[in-house]
Amino acid sequence: MRFDSQGDELDFLADFLRGVMDDQDSRRRLRVILRQPPFHRRSLLNTAIQQMQLQGEDSETIRALAHLKNDDTASRALAILEA
Repeated sequence: MRFDSQGDELDFLADFLRGVMDDQDSRRRLRVILRQPPFHRRSLLNTAIQQMQLQGEDSETIRALAHLKNDDTASRALAILEA
């Protein structure tokens, strides 16, 4: 996923995290994943994405998780989740 500006990226991140914030289990799991070193985080995200694709999950959620493979975006998301 590519953004035209940093503002677009932050809007996307905020929308995705709003949904996660309401579900404590999803929030906890995402925090665990985002706390991992980059290699492990990407591996866990890839596994989750593959499982979601096989189950026919929502493509927006899959795209959001794929975007969290980016180190800067993952750091921002973790900061928001832990605030």
